[in-house]
Amino acid sequence: MINKTTKKYFGSIKSSSSVNKLGKIRLDIAEGMFEPPRRLVSKLQKFELDNISILPDRNSKNLKSAIGEFLSVLPENISVFSGSDEVIELIPRLYLNENDTSVCLVPIFSRMITSPKKVGAKVKLFPLKKINSYRVSDKSFNQLTKYISKLRPKVLWICSPNNPTGIVVDLKLTRKLVNLFPQTLFVVNEVYQEFYSLDHNKSVVSLVQSKHNVLVIRSFSKAFGLAGIRVGYVVAHQSRISEIERFRIMYNISSVSQILAVEALKDTEYVTDLVKTVASERERLLDAISSTCPNIEFVSGSTTNLILMKHRSKDLFLELYRKGAVASDWRNAEGVSGEGFVRISIGQRDHNNKIIEIIKEIN
Repeated sequence: MINKTTKKYFGSIKSSSSVNKLGKIRLDIAEGMFEPPRRLVSKLQKFELDNISILPDRNSKNLKSAIGEFLSVLPENISVFSGSDEVIELIPRLYLNENDTSVCLVPIFSRMITSPKKVGAKVKLFPLKKINSYRVSDKSFNQLTKYISKLRPKVLWICSPNNPTGIVVDLKLTRKLVNLFPQTLFVVNEVYQEFYSLDHNKSVVSLVQSKHNVLVIRSFSKAFGLAGIRVGYVVAHQSRISEIERFRIMYNISSVSQILAVEALKDTEYVTDLVKTVASERERLLDAISSTCPNIEFVSGSTTNLILMKHRSKDLFLELYRKGAVASDWRNAEGVSGEGFVRISIGQRDHNNKIIEIIKEIN
C-alpha cells in the first residue's frame, strides 16, 4: 500500500487533457532545437566499450572539477544528478517534513510546485503581477518580504531565468532575501542561465560559498544542447553539499554522460554561438510578430529561448493546434491561470519562420 502522503498527493493532482502531438510542429519543447557539438559526436564514436562493463565513478570527480572550473567554485560546492528533475525531486525529501511550508514565486516550472506536495508539505504561492510582466518589482519585493515573514517557509523556490517568461530575477534582490531570511532555504532554478550570461558573477552561484541557505540548480539540457544525456547539478555551500551527497543515489550518472558533459564544458564556444543565435532569432521573431500581429500579446524581457504569449480574443493554444502546431499549454498554470497564455520555444531560422507564418494567419 502507498503511504498517506502519497495518497494525499494523488488526490490533489488535477486531471489534464493530453493532445496528440504526432506529426505536429513542436513549439512546446524547450530543448533539442539545435544539433549538439560536433566534437561530442566524435568523442562518442571513440568511446571504449570496456568503460560500460564497470560501474561509473560514483562521485563524478572529473565532472565536478570541470563544472567547478566553469563556475569558479570548488568541486566540494557541487553535487551531480541525472538531470535537474532529480534535484527538484530530492530537495523536498531531504529538507521538508509533512505540513512544513514551501513557497513558490509563480508562474514557475510546475515541478517546483508538485515535488513538495509529494512529501506532504504545504505549498503556498506568491503570484507576480502581469502589470509588471511577472517581474519581481520593488513593490512586489516588499510584499514578498512580508509574505515570507508571515509564513516563515522552510524552502522558497525561484526560477531565474524564469520558465515560462524567460525573465531574470535581479541578483541584488535575491541576495537581500537570502540575507534577510537565513532560516529559509532559497532554491534557485538556473537551468536557462547560460542563455542570460556565462558570467558566474551574474548568477546566484556567486553567493554559495558564503551563504548556507541558497541552493542553485543547473543543467546541461538547455544551452549545452545535451538533454538526452540527463545531467544536471546543484551548487551550494560545502556543508549543504555534504548533506546532499549523503542522501543522493549512488552511481546516478552513467560513464558516458560524465564523459560527454566534461567534453561539453571544454567547448563553451558552442554555447556562446548558440546563445547569440537564439538571441538574434528571438528578437527577429518578436519584431515580426509585434509589427504585423496587433492581436498577439507577449511578455517582453525574455533572456532565453522561451516566449510567453497570448491572443487578445482567441484561444491561441487551440488556434495553433488547428494550424498543425503544438505549444506549451499555460492556460491553467498557477500564476497565469485564465490568461490564455502559451509558451513557444525559439529554434533555428526555418522553425521560427514557420511560427511567424502561422501566427500571422491566426492574427
